[in-house]
Amino acid sequence: MHSATPARTEHAPMTQPSGVAGAAGGSPFFILACGRSGTTLLRSMLTCHRAVAVPRASHFIIELHEEFGDAPLTDLSRRRSAIERLLEHERVIEFDVPRDDLVRRLDALPAPTPADLCRACFEAYAARQGKTRWGDKTTTHGPHTATLARLFPDALFIHLVRDPRDVALSLVRTEFQRDLLSAAITWRTTVAAIERGLSRIPSRRSLRVRYEDLVSDPPRVLTRICDFLGEPFDPVMLDYHRQADELLAPQEKPIHRHLYRPPAKDQLEKWRAELAPESLRMIESAAGRFLHAFGYERASRGRMPPKVMAAFVRIGVKRRASKALRRLRRAPIPGRSAVARRVRRLLDVAHPARIACVFARPHDDVDPRKHLEEALDWLCRAQDAGSDDGVARSAKIGRRRFDLSYPETTGYIIPTMFDAAKRLGRPEYAARAIRMGRWEIEIQMPSGAVRGGAGRWHPRPAVFNTGQVMLGWNRLFEETGERAFLEAAIRAADWLVSIQEPDGNWVRGHSAHAAVPAPTYNLRVAWPLAQTGLLCGDDRHVEAARRYARRALTRQRENGWFAQCCLTDARRPLTHTLVYATRGALEFGVLLNDGAAIDAATRAARAMTNCVRADGFLPGRLDEAWRPAVRWCCLTGSMQLAIVLWKLFRREGDERFRDAARRLTDYVLRRHDVSSTDPTVRGGLYGSWPIHGGYGSFEVLNWATKFLVDALLEAEADQPGG
Repeated sequence: MHSATPARTEHAPMTQPSGVAGAAGGSPFFILACGRSGTTLLRSMLTCHRAVAVPRASHFIIELHEEFGDAPLTDLSRRRSAIERLLEHERVIEFDVPRDDLVRRLDALPAPTPADLCRACFEAYAARQGKTRWGDKTTTHGPHTATLARLFPDALFIHLVRDPRDVALSLVRTEFQRDLLSAAITWRTTVAAIERGLSRIPSRRSLRVRYEDLVSDPPRVLTRICDFLGEPFDPVMLDYHRQADELLAPQEKPIHRHLYRPPAKDQLEKWRAELAPESLRMIESAAGRFLHAFGYERASRGRMPPKVMAAFVRIGVKRRASKALRRLRRAPIPGRSAVARRVRRLLDVAHPARIACVFARPHDDVDPRKHLEEALDWLCRAQDAGSDDGVARSAKIGRRRFDLSYPETTGYIIPTMFDAAKRLGRPEYAARAIRMGRWEIEIQMPSGAVRGGAGRWHPRPAVFNTGQVMLGWNRLFEETGERAFLEAAIRAADWLVSIQEPDGNWVRGHSAHAAVPAPTYNLRVAWPLAQTGLLCGDDRHVEAARRYARRALTRQRENGWFAQCCLTDARRPLTHTLVYATRGALEFGVLLNDGAAIDAATRAARAMTNCVRADGFLPGRLDEAWRPAVRWCCLTGSMQLAIVLWKLFRREGDERFRDAARRLTDYVLRRHDVSSTDPTVRGGLYGSWPIHGGYGSFEVLNWATKFLVDALLEAEADQPGG
């Protein structure tokens, strides 16, 4: 770990450098801290100041910088792209900043940069609040302190620190960290990064504040902060708790209940009553010299426990390896990407449980009902693992814990739970589906979109994810008749229509995980969009779905292969995304009686059927001639294809479809683990086979498990009496 000298706390009046676009009210400022250090409290206080506006955590500054760099936005198409990217960010949507206002502010500058665009956005937000000064509070900015100082040369920085023992307790209690050691190391690495960044700028630009001092004596500390910012003290800041409802977003209120009352000293030193001696020594050892540097007395004695030392070594190796991989990807070396992938996979396999998985072999237990029930049990455990009603995204082999809930796939797990409830006579599955749907409404973005990824914070709207959750809301409305579910789907559909291009394409609003622009697998969005339109009687939604489907189907080759149909490699798409497009075209066609869409889906399905070996193996990637591009199987894609083949068999009666579906299912069941002692693995379906294959390596995935359940339910329906 790099050493960092704690930044000095002296400061002097700050003058704005010439040539820098800034707010008329003074230099911007950034509140830097480790999470759960009191940044929301300080933000609430400062936002009540008559001249200062501090919105919720922004997250878009670094994202925009990483995408567009430092170069001026002199090219109009690049400037438009940057503006559109910023405006589709969920936090900017909350800002409610008019596009024309942003453009006007940028046009006033001779050579605006992406940082100037962010600055203009904050200035416009402050102006809408009737304020003249803006600040930012984003706890993920710590490692980027030096970058922020460079992008905003007139900016001031407030480093808010809190006792690491209380921070660790809070991080674990709110489920931001899984254990106290990880939380303590997070605190140390964050404050070290901040102090290292602040040590590179003049001391007059930074101020360190302790959370304990802020809570114990708010007037004195806020006066000190105002002096640093060059603003007069405003007594209204002390009444922040009277505006808590307005200052907090709905999802923030449960973990910030203390903001509804004035600062209380009972928020301090909770660790004295709650930490066991061994945990206390572990946290203090992890905090290291920063504990004393920030004025906190050590309460334990003894050397650093071996567990802490091992954790630091592990984190250090991981960081250096990640840094080396980033350099390798940028290096002018032929085949560098392939080398980087292999190095990462080698690092990933360095775990006893994963090493054992490399040598795993298929089994002979292929009782469909047993596999069905185990898979459903896994989905239930994945839902119960977190503090919300979403379904955990996945479980990494060897960790013995579930990941965060995943909005996208939770959405389309809802229909699966209803189908299972009916088939098995288990109404509790339907009750779970209703809880999932209500959770999806709770976290739906103000724009109506659904966030991409599984993270809780700094969400970005995603077209594909929105469509998948709409499938769940539509089914919930059909099953329960509750208007709230249809209204959520309508809001999502309205957002999809609002960002659709005139030619029917979606070029904005794609997940950060999708490297291929405007992917064809958005056919699986046209399906729920049309479905919502039919349910609510809005022809706009149906026509928008038709426009996209017509556009997307032009990308299908004569042999049935879909171009531009992958998350990462459009030349060798995953079977997972190929079948996404195929299923979307089929369901859209059936829904609207569109023969062209049904024919396109049938043509693709027939071609993929020919790729299924006699033992049921289907290559995980297929090139434009339907040739195998990899040696591993994407189990997810295999089950998705089996579902499509069962549906086409019932539609057309072609025995080849049924035979291929059975072979695919048998292959996957022999690799579906129903005997593991690890509850995060047993019953879940791996992403690939071998388990270290190129999709979901060493992971059990909730969507793979969902598609397994769907395929088994389809197979049961084919049985006599089904």
